[in-house]
Amino acid sequence: MRRLLLILILLGCTKEYRVSFSGDPEEDYKKAMELYEKKDYKHARKLFEDFFNVYPGSKYTDDAQFYLAECYFREKDYESALMEYEFLLENFPESRHREEAYFRRAVCLEKLSPGEDRDQAKTKEAISAYEEFMTRFPYSKYVKDAQEGIKRLRKKLLHKKLTIAKLYLKWNRPESAVIYAKSVLGSPYIEDYPDLKEEATRIIEQAKK
Repeated sequence: MRRLLLILILLGCTKEYRVSFSGDPEEDYKKAMELYEKKDYKHARKLFEDFFNVYPGSKYTDDAQFYLAECYFREKDYESALMEYEFLLENFPESRHREEAYFRRAVCLEKLSPGEDRDQAKTKEAISAYEEFMTRFPYSKYVKDAQEGIKRLRKKLLHKKLTIAKLYLKWNRPESAVIYAKSVLGSPYIEDYPDLKEEATRIIEQAKK
């Protein structure tokens, strides 16, 4: 009997969250926002997602789309968040959330940027996204954050080159090491990274020994 009771409790805990709509878009949007503000992102996300289908022409539709993306972002599902921000930007050109959506899009791309041992196309895409954001919204409160994001990403790209240069030194290929180290020193942004500049110079000196 006790075992049966435990099974029933567990089944109750895993029961799927049921979404019901009142027929009033304003009321249902507020219901979703209440869940969001309580940080119940999983259930809020379900409401925002279904809101878009139930009330496609509502004045709250683009708000629901934005907060759907925000739910994914808060849950650290950056791949899904990126898709939802991009959907908003493509389909709601007049949305009041465009500024933040452009910024969040860039943040998602940075979060999805892989480690140095992988292809850095996503890293470069994130830099471009931050730059596009600053071009579109030069007076945004997020500009400083975007600048810092670009600085982090550029450093990552330069650091990868130094890692390759050090590998060439290890493999006794000093000429190749120098090429990569010099490409770091030749970066127009190298003065922002004195530590990398010092390391690149040191690699060149070691390669000449």
